[in-house]
Amino acid sequence: MKSTFSTCVLASLLLSGCAKQANVPPPLAPKAYGTQIVEQSGGKQAAGVGAKLKDPVVVQVNGADGNAVAGALVSFHGDGLSFTPSQALTDDSGQVSTVAQLGTIPGSYVIVAETSKSGGGIFSLNLREIALGYQEKVGKQISDKYCIMCHDPESTPERVSNFDNLAPPPSHLFSDGSVLNAMSDADLIKIIADGGPALGKSPQTPAYRGTLTPGEIKAVVAYIRAIADPPYPHSPGPITDHRGCRYWNATMEDEPNWLSGALLVPREGACSLAHAGEPIEAIAKHFGGSVQLCRWRIYQAGTHHQLPRAPCAVFARGAFGL
Repeated sequence: MKSTFSTCVLASLLLSGCAKQANVPPPLAPKAYGTQIVEQSGGKQAAGVGAKLKDPVVVQVNGADGNAVAGALVSFHGDGLSFTPSQALTDDSGQVSTVAQLGTIPGSYVIVAETSKSGGGIFSLNLREIALGYQEKVGKQISDKYCIMCHDPESTPERVSNFDNLAPPPSHLFSDGSVLNAMSDADLIKIIADGGPALGKSPQTPAYRGTLTPGEIKAVVAYIRAIADPPYPHSPGPITDHRGCRYWNATMEDEPNWLSGALLVPREGACSLAHAGEPIEAIAKHFGGSVQLCRWRIYQAGTHHQLPRAPCAVFARGAFGL
């Protein structure tokens, strides 16, 4: 009796799972095709780790004649990122917008926006977004309070830019990596603390030594490095300090941890095997990694969000133990 009851419960759960799958809307199909996908807005935003970007990411699909194409399918993906929605058809203006949420590791993330070609294949567009760690977030807050008025030409309802009122040469945007990447951290700290004349720069750059703490000044430099365009290259440093103790930088430790998973278990491979219903042990064996690493990678790559679209058999077997 007990065995019969358990069997009925199991069967009802499986049928319930399949019924839920039937309610999942089918993947979108393109109604038209373009020959180009371009950014309209939303690239190069900076926000705290794990946060949603303030502005939506908007892309546009154009045809061979340069005009916008309505009904083209656009999909978004990116390691460590999530999107709402992850795919949509372009509207009458040929545009699609999505809200992106950053991953939990500080650093640069790449949004990949794709649209299908009429004869097969895809056109793609890469957009960079920046996740700020604690120090970089403090630097951004200080920049927004003291610096941005003169280092950003755009005015907003909250502030009026003073950028165009400065005597030439104009101040550099904090994201201007073509100039600021060449300056050392020590020089940037010196300018922020003691003003432009301390390094022979513009006297219009005031000194903040009496306003900001040394830690806050370093946070501004960290923020400048984080949003640099082109990106600021990490310079090599000593492994140990004067006591022989190893230096520890959480941000730089997290970066290779994430990268190693991305290299060992490519997103496309994880998606393919997941949707084929392979158990987590088989995926780990295929890529030569541990079960724990592959399970983490499936979560980190967003594959677990896509599993509901897989056949019911995947769920019946409990392929991933997720």
